Amino acid sequence: MVRVRKTFYGYFKENMDAMGAPCPETLFSTATTATATIKTILSEIEKHGPSVTLAELAVAGTGLEILGFAAAGTAAAYVGICIGSLAVATGKSISGGYSLGDLFATAHLHDINSNHLAYILQQHSFQRKYSTICTV
Repeated sequence: MVRVRKTFYGYFKENMDAMGAPCPETLFSTATTATATIKTILSEIEKHGPSVTLAELAVAGTGLEILGFAAAGTAAAYVGICIGSLAVATGKSISGGYSLGDLFATAHLHDINSNHLAYILQQHSFQRKYSTICTV
């Protein structure tokens, strides 16, 4: 399977589009700008409360005016989608566009025991995470 490698923003936008959420490139073009935008939204939610809408933030002079067209949604719901998209886009950028789902689908397609594969991945993850405090 040949994949066209996308940019961080390409993966971020793909995930945001799947969730039906807008994502202006000026606010989410890189992992750094996406993180800064998410921090700004979280800061504004702390100031105005969890029910503040994107429209209210857009008119409050927060630098998020471009999000005003998504006026109906709450900022809390939107920032949750952004955080998930940041995680997905970061993972896909690092892995060349592949996900763990792709790994398991390919294993299943080739009759590789997915339970055994899952066990190996869990062990590898555990060993990497805790290798300094214990051995497996």
